[in-house]
Amino acid sequence: MANTVLQIDSPYVTRKVYSDITGMSVRVIDTFIARGEIPIMPKRSKNATVLINMVALFKQADEQEH
Repeated sequence: MANTVLQIDSPYVTRKVYSDITGMSVRVIDTFIARGEIPIMPKRSKNATVLINMVALFKQADEQEH
């Protein structure tokens, strides 16, 4: 059984950065977030910046491989 080794630049990224990485529009990203398909860091206030949890995304992808 092989171990997966991943390197990410940041454990959390903004929707804009995630859009730049994936090529998805921010609107599509917002839809995925609303559906719970893209994990985010819990927001401390209503107006807080949405931060996408890259570590959780990589874990989900790794689990789907097995």
